[in-house]
Amino acid sequence: MAAASARQRVSAFFALGLVLGFTGGALLLLESHCRAFERSALRDFRVVAFLKPGLSGSALKVEEERLGCLPGVEEARSVSSDASLGALRREDPELFDSVALVGENPLPPAVELQLDSDGVARVPQLVAEAFASQEVSDVRYPGGQAAAILHARFYGHFVGVAVNAALTAAALSILGGLWLGRGAAWPETIWTGVGALLGQAAAVLLALPMRAHALWWDVPRGSQALLWVAACAGAAWALSASSKGRPPVAKDGEDVPA
Repeated sequence: MAAASARQRVSAFFALGLVLGFTGGALLLLESHCRAFERSALRDFRVVAFLKPGLSGSALKVEEERLGCLPGVEEARSVSSDASLGALRREDPELFDSVALVGENPLPPAVELQLDSDGVARVPQLVAEAFASQEVSDVRYPGGQAAAILHARFYGHFVGVAVNAALTAAALSILGGLWLGRGAAWPETIWTGVGALLGQAAAVLLALPMRAHALWWDVPRGSQALLWVAACAGAAWALSASSKGRPPVAKDGEDVPA
């Protein structure tokens, strides 16, 4: 009877480990995907400041240096009217043929700005600062892409906070168990850890089919996965360990066994 009860107890903790492992694996996978999307989208994000037609040479270089010094700008690259026309010819020959019918080159010079991770959040201020020069005629940037980057950053941060809160709670429960002098409950601890590891693996395997439909892909670091498994096992130990060495407490009218 006692053996059957012990097996049921271990099975319950194994199932708990599976649930916790799958939940943690899904959260870590979501966080890593948010970070991967943010990095990928940030690499392709550009703010383009169009300058007045005819600006070239040293004047174009001055505007490039001025815009490159703005807060949040990682790199600035000037593009002359001729270079813009050449790029259009390579990327869209049909549109180039239509532009060529005009005769003169209608494309203005421009400065492309690549932003750092903090620059995306202050794009409106950056646009206002770019217009401080009379040589800037227009500033364009993909607003939807900027919003997607900021949303991915928010979701990644929020999921990271949830994961860290769970790890902190597990650490506090382990410290509480050590403080109370609880004895070892190794079967429950080990099988909870095994369940957590299998649950994390299941979360990754279920996400693999989506890899073919995503433009980016990332998985949690091995250290993150192992830390989550250790936290699940430690929390199970704190939950299941029995207090050894304490004198039994007698009920009313009963004698305490020696």
